[in-house]
Amino acid sequence: MINEMKIRGLVKELEKLDPNDPRIEDYWKLLTKEMSINVDETIEFINSCNENEVYWLSPIFEDISWIFQSQKFIEALKRLQEKYPKLDLEVDIMYAEMSMK
Repeated sequence: MINEMKIRGLVKELEKLDPNDPRIEDYWKLLTKEMSINVDETIEFINSCNENEVYWLSPIFEDISWIFQSQKFIEALKRLQEKYPKLDLEVDIMYAEMSMK
């Protein structure tokens, strides 16, 4: 079972970091590990995320997609793109799709 509170806490900590802080990759690894436990729970979680949370999580979508190898996850990302068109998740979705091949 994924820990939504932990994920949201990591995102809040990530937001505080400078964009050039090397610790960002550590947070991405922790988030990827936590969100790669169960595809259905992860989809349910990202569907409940607000636009800011999706923005901070989007860099790990490719890694999660590679782990899950799930078209269902890709479809969830496409729905997020429709829900939050300002985020421009198309490149993240493209890389997530490529990771499945």
